[in-house]
Amino acid sequence: MRWHHRVVAATCVLLTACAVPVTAQTTNTRYVNTASTAGGDGTTNATSGANRAYASLSEWETARDGDLVTANTIEKVFCEGSAADTTAVDILGWTTGASNYIDIVVDPSVRHNGTYQTTKYRLEVSNATAIEVEEAYVRFTGLQVFVTGALGARSTVLIDPGTATSDVRISQSIVKLAEADFSHNGIAANTAATVYVLNTLVISDGVSTGSFLIQNLGLLATMNVYSVTGITAAGLGIRLNAATATVVAKNVLIQEGGAANAFQVNSGTLTNTNCASSDATADDFGGSGNRVNQTFTFVGAPDYHLAAGDAGAKDFGTDTSGEAAPLNFTVDIDNVTRTGTWDIGADADVAAGGSAGCRQLTLLGVGGTCS
Repeated sequence: MRWHHRVVAATCVLLTACAVPVTAQTTNTRYVNTASTAGGDGTTNATSGANRAYASLSEWETARDGDLVTANTIEKVFCEGSAADTTAVDILGWTTGASNYIDIVVDPSVRHNGTYQTTKYRLEVSNATAIEVEEAYVRFTGLQVFVTGALGARSTVLIDPGTATSDVRISQSIVKLAEADFSHNGIAANTAATVYVLNTLVISDGVSTGSFLIQNLGLLATMNVYSVTGITAAGLGIRLNAATATVVAKNVLIQEGGAANAFQVNSGTLTNTNCASSDATADDFGGSGNRVNQTFTFVGAPDYHLAAGDAGAKDFGTDTSGEAAPLNFTVDIDNVTRTGTWDIGADADVAAGGSAGCRQLTLLGVGGTCS
């Protein structure tokens, strides 16, 4: 019995010695401010001093790429500044995971108000892809991203992680393109990926009928497009063009310019639920609650919030808050809580969501429901 006791004791000592301590997860926070100058360490949002903010999102990415999984950390970067950030960004060279992701945020206090604002942080690039995502776990919240120019075959945001085991999120953002040439995408998945586009406004001001607001080109790519408003002057809305590509669209509003389709499938699977289009395509791909040939009433371009009198999208949405995260959101592009019958699109209309002033107070963190 004494021998048995010694074995147990020895085993306990061995297990204790061999135990691997668990590193608590941390969040590394950095700052980008377009009023700063290059060379700071990004640990504050100041615009002078050694700890000043990075001057661009690209500078942050180059300085900070690393292994988030081994460090068990989240990399969070806050962007601000009234001047445009004009350097394209390629998110590459990191090791990320489901719990160790990159989180790129414009704080509500300095964020757009649901319209494209040239006084708030924005990434504006000419004749190039503005953001390319080549890592698997990346999130964007509250950004404005705009690409202009005449060179074709590019995207405002290109998602290209190369693995379906991924989680790339774009929420409460505004993505613009002003193409004058063929095959420009607002948001595109180019390889295997799992993508979420939520509460986002995508706008094409260009003249090309061969441009696309959202396009899934990726084999084994799944795009979940929820509560999105798409406005295109000439090009297409949502398009699939890969045999194993999937798009699940709910509460999506597409107003197209009349020369192309709001929804189009060349190859792949599209399922629409409570989507609405200005043409006849919203109900061509299964699902229910879809509305076609609708006239939408907005506050007035370039403000694509729904007007109180809208009869095309207002009160025709479906509540998706009971779905699995991150599809269980309860707010709109302005952070206004969606109440009652949901609207189709990125915006909960003024009548249901309160006044424009109430929206701004909500973005500033004062209250959460306008009534």
